[in-house]
Amino acid sequence: MPGSVADVLALNPTAGFRDIDHDQWTNLEVLLTDAARNDLGGAVSTFVSPGSTAVLGVFDGVGLWTSLVITVDDFGSAETVSTIGGPVAKDAREIAPQQAKR
Repeated sequence: MPGSVADVLALNPTAGFRDIDHDQWTNLEVLLTDAARNDLGGAVSTFVSPGSTAVLGVFDGVGLWTSLVITVDDFGSAETVSTIGGPVAKDAREIAPQQAKR
């Protein structure tokens, strides 16, 4: 799935995309509009241990606005990229940070 998100991640051409929710991906592109090439890729290589998975979720006060799930191989390169979508994204509003009532 070529495009700005792949550029910001600086993905290896062998990285696979799976279970990409259109709405989640569109919102992710909006979020990363001003990001430079490899901005997110640099963060992944810095903070995500080889052989593990990182989940990024952005909540908008109503529910899960966008998400990114990145699985990193044993060498530290993104192996698969996906999003959280469908019923899971809708149910995620239950784990969204609740705003304090005044």
